[in-house]
Amino acid sequence: MTLWARRVMYTVATLVFVIVAPWVVATTAGYHWTGWRHGLAKTGVLVIKSQPRAHVLINGQERGFTPRRLSSLPPDRYLIELRRAGFSQWRQEIEIHANIAQVIGPVVLFPVNPAVVPLAASEWSEIVTDRDQRVIFGLRDEPPGWRLSQLWPKSPTWTAVVPGQPTSISVSPRQQLLIVQSEGQQIIINTNRNLPPWTTPAADDLAWTTESENIFFGRRADRIIRFDTFTQTETELDAADSLATVGNELWYTQPADAQTRLFRRPTAALSQAELIEVMTGQWQLQPTSTERLTIQEVATRQTELLQYSILTRTINRQGLGPVDEIFPTLAQESILWQTGVELYTRQDGQNILLERGPSDYHSVSWIVPGHILLTVDDQAVMIKSVSQRQGRGVLWHASLAANQSVLLVNTEQSRLAVRTDQASVEFWSWTAPADSATEPLPPGTLNQSGHARSSLIASVELPNGD
Repeated sequence: MTLWARRVMYTVATLVFVIVAPWVVATTAGYHWTGWRHGLAKTGVLVIKSQPRAHVLINGQERGFTPRRLSSLPPDRYLIELRRAGFSQWRQEIEIHANIAQVIGPVVLFPVNPAVVPLAASEWSEIVTDRDQRVIFGLRDEPPGWRLSQLWPKSPTWTAVVPGQPTSISVSPRQQLLIVQSEGQQIIINTNRNLPPWTTPAADDLAWTTESENIFFGRRADRIIRFDTFTQTETELDAADSLATVGNELWYTQPADAQTRLFRRPTAALSQAELIEVMTGQWQLQPTSTERLTIQEVATRQTELLQYSILTRTINRQGLGPVDEIFPTLAQESILWQTGVELYTRQDGQNILLERGPSDYHSVSWIVPGHILLTVDDQAVMIKSVSQRQGRGVLWHASLAANQSVLLVNTEQSRLAVRTDQASVEFWSWTAPADSATEPLPPGTLNQSGHARSSLIASVELPNGD
């Protein structure tokens, strides 16, 4: 190799080192070239996920579709939009910080075009639900009594004739028992055994256990009654002014002068009660349709969430403040309650304000993680995001007609049953169509007028319980 060639190679190597070395050092330190506007600057990372997949726009510019990882974003405020044909749009302004990765989502987009599926119930004079709003029944006056028949879900199919118009209908958690109260009596029907209906005097505060679907508890004349539907016998237990079940445990309260005694006993028939605590004031247990134990002071409505440790035999109290209503939730979901026009939940040991409405809430349900469905005074239905990752806000809002009311919300099948009159029901669904997991359509096909406040209803098949 000649001297001239060596000099050329040395010069090229030096130039490469001079150019590359600063770039490597800057990149290692978190700097990136971000264009002539920001030049060489420290950047942040943005990760966006959605259900279903959607186009990502940043400050109005198309940046691919979700799931999307965007690196080398200069620190600044950005308008993030997610769009997909046939779905509500989502938008949020976020701030990117240097050397910080932010994750948004998964953002849930809801279908737009409503589809109404009626429930066939023309032969019934009235449509009702059980007390926990999980099953729909049809009622018809058939002298000398009333006929009750299950309309949805389709299985099991219950039919009963009761002496008068039902005042309360209860269904056990696994839908093995049907209890219809009418004219001071309760008719108990067991679907899993070839047993005749069992009629007993009506009881209040019915409570189920995980011990057996054949066993449940209630109160009659301020005494706890244990009902065994297999042997069709009832056993009178202790006096109580409130009761609740948690798993295989029965909890109840007894007033004593200006105090309240809190008891616990296993649900086995011969188990002995254990005095857990004596509290000042008049307290009563509040049913929540979950495996949570809540208790409320009657005069002030101050409510506490109780957690009992069998090992230490102590109670951990978590204050919820004054509570007007506790909404039913599943065991794995955060508790939901209302105080005035404010809606709260509890997360990480803190009471979190989710919504402050103009009026009362008729029902509140978790539908998908980070999203709640609310009905307000039977006048409006809305879906609200309460997730910090997705951003809080109303995603969809619809007004109900004067003859419409929400009958039940089924989160497992993503369905909303709306009663249009005494004997008519329509099913709405917030489930995305089957093809929503595929790649979204090109941006040119997007409905630019769509927005997160448009309808969420998708096409659904005829309702059934399968």
